[in-house]
Amino acid sequence: MTYNLSEHQRDLYKLLLEMHTFPDTEFDVLIRKALDLIIKITGANLGYIELRDAHNTLWWSEFHCSEENIKEIRKKISSGIIAQALNSNETIITPKAYMDDRFKDRDSVQKALIEAVLCAPLNINGIKGVIYLEGNTSFESDVERNLLETSFFTKYIIPPLKILHRQIIHKTQKCAFRSRYNLESIIGDNSRFIQVLEEAMTIAELDLIVLLTGETGTGKTHLAKSIHSNSPRRNGPFIHVSCPNLPTNLIESELFGTVRGAFTNAINIKGKISMADQGTLFLDEIGELPLEIQSKLLHFFEEGFFYALGSQKKEMPDVRIITASNIDFEDAISRNKFRSDLYYRIAVYPIELPPLRERTSDIDSLITFFTHKFCRIYKIPTIPIRPNTFTILSNYEWPGNTRQLEHAVQQAVVRARKESSNELNIHHFFLSEK
Repeated sequence: MTYNLSEHQRDLYKLLLEMHTFPDTEFDVLIRKALDLIIKITGANLGYIELRDAHNTLWWSEFHCSEENIKEIRKKISSGIIAQALNSNETIITPKAYMDDRFKDRDSVQKALIEAVLCAPLNINGIKGVIYLEGNTSFESDVERNLLETSFFTKYIIPPLKILHRQIIHKTQKCAFRSRYNLESIIGDNSRFIQVLEEAMTIAELDLIVLLTGETGTGKTHLAKSIHSNSPRRNGPFIHVSCPNLPTNLIESELFGTVRGAFTNAINIKGKISMADQGTLFLDEIGELPLEIQSKLLHFFEEGFFYALGSQKKEMPDVRIITASNIDFEDAISRNKFRSDLYYRIAVYPIELPPLRERTSDIDSLITFFTHKFCRIYKIPTIPIRPNTFTILSNYEWPGNTRQLEHAVQQAVVRARKESSNELNIHHFFLSEK
């Protein structure tokens, strides 16, 4: 028997046959589109794809519906029929499930009064799955066509589902990694960014000097705190010193401390280095320190002791050093702005954080995270973000990186609240777009 192909059928066939040419990151969107087309072709009301492992644990599922309806649709899905397809490895088609002798006694079928059902099994590297279509009209009206369409669909949907399955496993492993090191508040799944996190957590357990480099706003301070909290010194202090913010005439006393009488009105002050004893000293933007302070730091790094200002007593605090900077050290050394010998001491293990423009895939997640954060801080309901706003923001370069994006989201939430807007639009982020 032959059929005249409809527009939906042609689109589905073309999509399935060309799906292997698309990037892996687009497969979830493409599968949703393919599911939409098979639903239109068969006349179903909803569709569902499910994968289960050997322990019958749900790995991945997809509904042809809005997120708001997922909870309701879950109640209507008949797990009994799905189980039958998984166990028999045969396509199940029934015009009225609630009257079918095979399923009519099952509560899920009777409560939902499920009528027409088509359920086809999927076998993917030992992982079982099904495509489930449900409608209010009988699939029996054209059984042969629907079976043919579904068979074609399942054959060509399996390769991208295999890739999705690998992605799910990878995501599960990344979640386990984040949970193990308490990194849930550091947002981003970009492969290079994850590599940086993995590298940082590997050396966290080693008591060596770390240099974090990267543009301003890339998250060097957050990473330094995570290294400390996952190190053997986690129960000790984490002393954050913002080098550019140290008063020029007090830098030495702030870092190394003073004793009474060292200079006029001098009192006993414990320096930041001593305060970090048994913990971590984080010298943020160390490239901004003047050369004379660099010399004294170098002496401490090499000899393990120093003298507080005005003191003759050696101080030998046990500290781990983490430094950070956004300067070009090679250029700074060539201009005699930074000591080369100090650089070699602090660059025992350098880690470079990528700028946000090189991990644009993380921008949507960051926007969502910051939106929830500021709505929670301001004690207001979470404000949804207009979909096209995500696209525009993802294409912006964000020269100030994650810090700039965070401030932009904060301002957007405040502006939307001021307007009593029920969603975040692009003009809330950039006033010039209004």
